[in-house]
Amino acid sequence: AVESLGKIGGDQAMMVLIGVLSSVTSSGEVRGQAARALGQLKDARAIAPLVVALSDRGKPEVRRWAARSLGRIGGDSAVVSLIGALPNEDDPTVRGWTVLALARTGDARATAPLVKALKDEDASVRAQAASALGQLKDPAAQDALKEAAADSDPKVKARAAAALKQLK
Repeated sequence: AVESLGKIGGDQAMMVLIGVLSSVTSSGEVRGQAARALGQLKDARAIAPLVVALSDRGKPEVRRWAARSLGRIGGDSAVVSLIGALPNEDDPTVRGWTVLALARTGDARATAPLVKALKDEDASVRAQAASALGQLKDPAAQDALKEAAADSDPKVKARAAAALKQLK
């Protein structure tokens, strides 16, 4: 039902989805679906509740979808919130989704935090950061990507090499 609201759209659907996302009585799964649906609507009015959801420490599924939706919607406050959330996130899956969300915004301010993510303890996050930097095509990431191309993880190496080709 929550997903359908994201497809239907409109002001009423938006308000219901924000209510579900903000509800402390809804399960993490339902709240995550609401966050996802809000991203489908791409309405800037959803940014503030998604930013709150991005800091929901008890529900990584809510934070994952909040990050993805903020990346879909974009805009200044979405980018700033994603940049601020990345270094404080303890779940590697949420960090990975946040990295990809930052890339999706296309905002040059994402380059520095993505370069830092190339040093993440989790190889999947490092690989996603390399891909994200390739999407941004910011030449300022070139040296960090060259270093990542020598990573001990083969997936990180491959993604960094591919990202370097995208910079050219």
